[in-house]
Amino acid sequence: MDNILWITHRFTIWMLLLIPLIAYSVSVTITKEEDSPGNIEVKKGVKELRVDNGEDIGITCAVEGDTDFTWALWSLNGLALTFNLELLASHKARYRLEQRNNNGKAEFTLKINNVQLKDEGNYTCQGLGGLVDSIGLFVTTRPNITVITGLQTAQVGDNVQLQCKAEGSPKPAIRWRHVRPNHQLPNGIEGSYKQSDTLDIRSISLEDRGEYQCIASNGVLHSQFASLSRTSFIRMDYPPTVEPIFDDFQVVRVAGGSSASLICRSLAYPRSSDGDVVWFFDGAPDSDNKQLSNGNNGYQWDVVHQLPKTDVDPYEETTFSTLDIADVNNSTIGQYRCQFKNSRGTSHAVILVEFAPVEGGVADTSKSKANVLRISLFMLLSMLLATLGVFC
Repeated sequence: MDNILWITHRFTIWMLLLIPLIAYSVSVTITKEEDSPGNIEVKKGVKELRVDNGEDIGITCAVEGDTDFTWALWSLNGLALTFNLELLASHKARYRLEQRNNNGKAEFTLKINNVQLKDEGNYTCQGLGGLVDSIGLFVTTRPNITVITGLQTAQVGDNVQLQCKAEGSPKPAIRWRHVRPNHQLPNGIEGSYKQSDTLDIRSISLEDRGEYQCIASNGVLHSQFASLSRTSFIRMDYPPTVEPIFDDFQVVRVAGGSSASLICRSLAYPRSSDGDVVWFFDGAPDSDNKQLSNGNNGYQWDVVHQLPKTDVDPYEETTFSTLDIADVNNSTIGQYRCQFKNSRGTSHAVILVEFAPVEGGVADTSKSKANVLRISLFMLLSMLLATLGVFC
């Protein structure tokens, strides 16, 4: 028994002495498979491999030396994945291990299908004699906005906070921008974007209402999912602001005897309903104001919340009204007013209807009709006198 122990002890000592000598000419190098996605970068002497979530990857440990005793052990964050050149039973469902000889080098490839965040970590390959090489695996995932402030209703002077949170790998950065009705951020914030999870608006003004966009980006250049955006909206009650819709803004010139259409647009919240829109005909400056009756005396108007070939009003602030004048003549030219009302106030716009200039003067439908009548009577009388022989 003593002889056996002595022989075992001597064999162990000799193996400990030989392993460093054998390992002296052995090298261990980790690379990625040629067709595997991502790129290996070396940062501060440490290898890093970044790949997108869901990719299939392979990392290869090449063991090279002048010995036949080439082998490798894989571990993740210090915990063994393989033993005796085979995957441990607990890891066979997640990994595959392939081995081959490539020009005198033994290659041990660890393959991971559908890589996930849980696969991140430091992968180490250990060769004979304790020689090792490691690589850090980082899995990039598209930003996912998990929190976004919904519709906010505010009054002028209120304090409003918009919040946006996102997750992803790397952690996404959050930016805010004011989309509509203008591109100016509130409170004198310089630039078009505000970098923060929250956007605080102090003493909000009417110009601060509208649509705000939260943009989450993790800056992964090789990822097709580098950014994601969602919108939040601030709605404010405010009285109507009314303007006519014409090239000449407030003047409409129409040929006498023809029809005319006058259009006004109101921006307000809540927007004006059908019963809150009224048209007036002021006539000449010295005449009494006159509220028109819809559908009577040649006047007809409608109220809509969008015009043909325009976008649907997403903020429910816009109201259009069109007044149709059946016959433009001396009694219907003059000043018209479109009036819009909501719970916050009343406003109006003025439109002046004039005869369109014609060559030789201004068209006047009543004078034109009288002239035509006088000419017709003169021609009829001339024909009658010629028939009686009196006309010379």
